[in-house]
Amino acid sequence: MEHTETLTILAEVAIVIAGFAGVVSVFRFGRHEDEGQNKSERWMLLTLIFTGVEIAAFALLPLVLNGYSIDEVQIWSISSVVLALAYILTDFVLLRWREKIPEQFRPITSFSDRVIWMGDMILITLLLANVWIESPGIYLTALFYWILQGMYIYFLMFYETE
Repeated sequence: MEHTETLTILAEVAIVIAGFAGVVSVFRFGRHEDEGQNKSERWMLLTLIFTGVEIAAFALLPLVLNGYSIDEVQIWSISSVVLALAYILTDFVLLRWREKIPEQFRPITSFSDRVIWMGDMILITLLLANVWIESPGIYLTALFYWILQGMYIYFLMFYETE
């Protein structure tokens, strides 16, 4: 498979994101529940952990499919549809549970969040079209964009606006 190294690097970056969020959450919150803990910070750390795990899983998906001797064109088509469904599910969950997300991090409340949601919609469309386009570049771009979204959450964690 031509893009094995790129997918492996993306998986490693995703694992670093999840691991860093896990280490920060252990040092920040420890084992004890405290009523005064910042719930928005907990939400961001949990989101980062899940984002890292998801990115790693989807970066490794084409490599797993390659192990089943599936044609490379079909690998990118299957992977793209699965990733598009994951984007749709993630966006649906965020919209559905919007009231439970801390107010300062609710989607579609600022210009930057609208840009992210528009990017998601464009990538979902491209990923579904990738069934016919059959380009690994679209899949890799979608994974890279998801990493950028994770970095945006990092930015929000360290730059709190009150």
